[in-house]
Amino acid sequence: MFTDHVTVLINMLNNVYDCLKQDLQHVSDDRRVYGTLFNIFHHLATGLSLTQESPLRDVRFRCTMDYMRELLEHAFRIHSNYKASLDTLARKMYNRSLLNLMLRGGTTKTTRYLLLCDGMSMVEALYIAYRLRPSFIGVILNPGGITETYKLILEPHTYFKQEGQVTLNDIAQRIAEELGAKEYYVFRDFDERIHSGRIMRASDAVDSMYNVTLKLANKLEYLRKEYNATILVLSDHGYDVIPEAGSIYRFDHHWRPRSLSILSPLLVI
Repeated sequence: MFTDHVTVLINMLNNVYDCLKQDLQHVSDDRRVYGTLFNIFHHLATGLSLTQESPLRDVRFRCTMDYMRELLEHAFRIHSNYKASLDTLARKMYNRSLLNLMLRGGTTKTTRYLLLCDGMSMVEALYIAYRLRPSFIGVILNPGGITETYKLILEPHTYFKQEGQVTLNDIAQRIAEELGAKEYYVFRDFDERIHSGRIMRASDAVDSMYNVTLKLANKLEYLRKEYNATILVLSDHGYDVIPEAGSIYRFDHHWRPRSLSILSPLLVI
């Protein structure tokens, strides 16, 4: 049953990715590509239109919107119906990403790296996919939309057995050892931005996360080009954009109905 859900989620993400490559061909500016993804995803989850850009009414984005809506509704249904078994689903999705990474090298010598992101959402993952063309896109459903529940579903035995708190660095180190990775990194810039406490206009929120995403994408591109690297990119949770007074917003992440925080993406690049 859970294998079927994993396959369906992967297929849905691949449909979104294929549509992105087609629908965004006419968008020449990277910032607009990111802003389009940001606006579509948050609109489909909340019904809010966050920016002045109007992909929601642009027929050229219809394919992307339809498949994104299908993906989100399926993910929300799984989260609602199988909360107690999301650790099984997480492990199966994670194993599929490892299999892809192992097969990716083939007979070609590559150097493996692991990059574990604190707070990278599906918006950033799909932007990076659009820019860097990964061989695998997946998503883990984090029941609480926070780091602690991610650590629990990904590493339940370690979580309960280890004395003291399990950190993201602990998880990254263990996964890197499993991969035979040359190095691992924990990228914390997204979560730092989420917890900055700033309230801002929607356009400033988009710019804020876009700048962090550029930093991450440039790092991944450098590793791939300079070291012929194959990179597993994981994230522990996403985030939501919460309206305050007027047209002011803030970032947050934890479970709520139709929360994007529960989506924890995986990429193999």
